[in-house]
Amino acid sequence: MHSNDTMARPSVRSKRIWTAVVLGSLSGIGPLSIDMYLPALPSMAEELGTTASMTQLSLTACLIGLALGQLIVGPISDVKGRRIPLLIGIAAYALVSLLCVLSPNIWTVYRFKIFAGVCRGGGHCHRPGERPGYVFRRRADEVFCAADAD
Repeated sequence: MHSNDTMARPSVRSKRIWTAVVLGSLSGIGPLSIDMYLPALPSMAEELGTTASMTQLSLTACLIGLALGQLIVGPISDVKGRRIPLLIGIAAYALVSLLCVLSPNIWTVYRFKIFAGVCRGGGHCHRPGERPGYVFRRRADEVFCAADAD
């Protein structure tokens, strides 16, 4: 009976590994999406019939949206909790990113990029009053130090 009870619950180590994977994935979404997006700027300019400078402004639009998202979603997540705004932000970010691909002109791309940035702002995981990277580093240290101790 005791062995079945152990089988039903995930081990502490597997929970820590899962936490590290999830936090690492959340931390990597933003940089990965920008790094994958930058090489496409010249072909984007050609496809949308605009200049390289105009397509580079779409990156600025995304960063403006990211700042707005942190200002808007941050206080909401302080009150409502982190999980729901995080899940909604990630789902909306995926949808808006798809809409960016389908945009007919650069002005529509700007609108969607601002909104994508706002959605990404909801995807940041940190506690109030802490620097965003600090929580992940501290949690990762706990996870990996505990994994070494096992």
